[in-house]
Amino acid sequence: MKAAKALVYLEGSIGMEMVTVEFRCWEQLYAVIQSIQYANPSKKVGLEEVIDPIPHNFPIFEWQISAFHRLSARSLYPLAKPRPLIIR
Repeated sequence: MKAAKALVYLEGSIGMEMVTVEFRCWEQLYAVIQSIQYANPSKKVGLEEVIDPIPHNFPIFEWQISAFHRLSARSLYPLAKPRPLIIR
């Protein structure tokens, strides 16, 4: 499965910074945003935008990445786009 890209913002009292991150499932994107928040506790961190178009069957969890290679075009798992942690 191809990785997607997203922009994550870090907003502090001095200004705002953007970071481009790659993720292969929604769970990875959430983990990246949380790790950035832990590394920068004095800043507000969140999802600015998803850069790449996301297919309708994009995996939510890490374990689904390898499962998609074994499945046919029809997924056995119900997939829904989760809500981002923070959206501006």
